[in-house]
Amino acid sequence: HGEPIVIFAMAAYAGFVRCVRLYVLQNLLDVADNLERALESVPEDVKTKEGDDNPNPQLRVFFDGVKMTDDAMMNAFQKYGVTRVDPMGDAFDPNIHRAMFEAPIPDAKPGTVGAVLKKGYMIHDRVLRPAEVGVVKAPPKPDGAAKEE
Repeated sequence: HGEPIVIFAMAAYAGFVRCVRLYVLQNLLDVADNLERALESVPEDVKTKEGDDNPNPQLRVFFDGVKMTDDAMMNAFQKYGVTRVDPMGDAFDPNIHRAMFEAPIPDAKPGTVGAVLKKGYMIHDRVLRPAEVGVVKAPPKPDGAAKEE
């Protein structure tokens, strides 16, 4: 008679563990964003030049430490099936992107992602957090084109 209760308890516990895991992962996404912003803020010549050629060797050491931390976090995420998604240039998909604004961008195809404010994250094939993006819209028609129609 106690067997269904045990099965129910095990299922409830498994569901609880999944929810906690997702909650923790979602809270760590902001940490990952901040690490990425720190890496992007370092000038390119500091990132690439070695030794005496580097204009700021102390910043390079700091950059290397932040990069190792970011790599470790991404490796830990991968163990749980979490991947970072950069949708720049992709077709806008409301299932995986959150549009924050629309703007005409020269030489960009309307309906595509023209700016990424926050990268998205997937857990296996599900959205953990949609990417926050700016979507390219068609440039305004010239005044004469609107009257011809």
